[in-house]
Amino acid sequence: MGIFEELLGFDLPDVEFKKGTRTETKKETKKPASKSKASKSAEKKEEKLVFPLTVLTGIRQPIVLSKEQAGDADTLEKVADFICKQNGIPRYLTIAKKFSNSKIAVALDRGKAQAKGEFAITDASVVVVGEERIALSELKGSRTAKELCDYIVKQTGLDVTYQFIADKDCLFAVVGESVATGTVSLPVTIKSPLGDMILTAADFDESDIENNEVEIFEVEEKVFLSETHKEVGPVLALCRPSEPKDGNILYVGDKFLTRDIPKGTTSGKTMYPTNAVISLLFNSIELTPEMFGGREKVEDKDIIAILAKTYPEFTPARTRLTYEKDGNYIFPSLKSCSKGVDTYENREECLEAAKQNPVYFLGNYMENGTEVRYEKTPVSVVEASEDGTVGRFQWKLPKIPKQILSAIKDLFAWISNDYEVEALVQIRFDPYEAEYSVRIPDQIARKTTVETDDMPMSTPQMYYVMDIHSHNIMPAFFSRVDDRDEKANRVYGVMGSFNEEPEMKFRAATGGKYVVISPSDVFEEEEDGEEYVVAQALYDEWRCNVTFN
Repeated sequence: MGIFEELLGFDLPDVEFKKGTRTETKKETKKPASKSKASKSAEKKEEKLVFPLTVLTGIRQPIVLSKEQAGDADTLEKVADFICKQNGIPRYLTIAKKFSNSKIAVALDRGKAQAKGEFAITDASVVVVGEERIALSELKGSRTAKELCDYIVKQTGLDVTYQFIADKDCLFAVVGESVATGTVSLPVTIKSPLGDMILTAADFDESDIENNEVEIFEVEEKVFLSETHKEVGPVLALCRPSEPKDGNILYVGDKFLTRDIPKGTTSGKTMYPTNAVISLLFNSIELTPEMFGGREKVEDKDIIAILAKTYPEFTPARTRLTYEKDGNYIFPSLKSCSKGVDTYENREECLEAAKQNPVYFLGNYMENGTEVRYEKTPVSVVEASEDGTVGRFQWKLPKIPKQILSAIKDLFAWISNDYEVEALVQIRFDPYEAEYSVRIPDQIARKTTVETDDMPMSTPQMYYVMDIHSHNIMPAFFSRVDDRDEKANRVYGVMGSFNEEPEMKFRAATGGKYVVISPSDVFEEEEDGEEYVVAQALYDEWRCNVTFN
């Protein structure tokens, strides 16, 4: 055993892929020819790590690695290889990612974890649970995942569901619980590899407690700012057992394994402060307790009712709210059509009214007896009728680099070839840096569908400008499911026929009405020779964030 203990996996904050940046690992699977060119160019640009180097594992305090210990390992990939050699963990089981040049993280590859099936157990078999190695000789023979879970619970006393990564005579156990959301009753026991905690009402402000319950994000703050967890808090999450057996207990898991659900996502009895600010695409609504009869906290339906007075397209059945305590913001996800906004007699009157607000404007106008929805944002201007007879589109940002489109196309081709499933990516624009980045949301992938609950709205700090999903080997077309889900103001793309000549289609949306557009409307015509994004890095990120079903 070297200087490192066995590692569990975990998720990390979004990795942006911009000019000159790269997170890439080697993969033997044959890929399109464009990959080798991108990889060679990216290798030249990879910045060396700075020592002393902090290595996060998610299950213990950070490990500080000196230059003397690392030897000639001075890049992310080389350090990951060094770590694996120290632990005896085969390279294909490990994922490495970089926070900065002086801080990285390592994790098991969740994509290889199994929750079902049988495992061949020998006298030499062991299971690794966090830092503990448990002999499995008593279970010699063919054993199911459930039998292994029961045995681990018996040995450790932690009633947690696990998934397993098999490597010869070693099984790596990864937590299989769901991320805790909503509220929790007090007192609550926190089980953690770094030390258990018991939180009571005395640990919280009275204003945070209602009916002896507190929001999960309040509990997370207490746990992940504690002395034992504060250094690794960013890569941890609280998990709720799927079948509680030991009373009011939450487990500390890692975000990589448990799908990172945003704090405040509506679930159960989630309550929202009435002094918060509803942050819309490029507009906001300041709330006060007086709007809600003096109440200090209300449910999502009450917030949505206020929101719908100005923006009727937000309805309880189609709206999801996310609360961010820092800044006291409520972010709504828009997923329905607009009815009842101001309607103008003609386009000229609508355009004149739009001039009164140079940032954001929403209205309807009549054209040849057809109602047209007009929506203006700092990203684009979209004009569309429900029957498709009227459609105008203007892209107001710099066009997206052609390399990003090429990388996404390669990504979808690799996924179709390797896994035969659909996939989803998002393109963002940072208005302060004037740069685009690609984000891979958590998603459930199948052969004919891809699903995600991770669909954030734009903010003044980050514009979500485009969603693109693949159709695997099916043709590129917008299905009824796409029409149901693609309601927000952004550009949507679909790519398909990856078993033949790939094809793609794009459209701009405003409240469930669409304008068909060309790739040249939003993407640059030619590649300029600079590396904005490496398809291999996107592929590795997708494998971290996908769940197969």
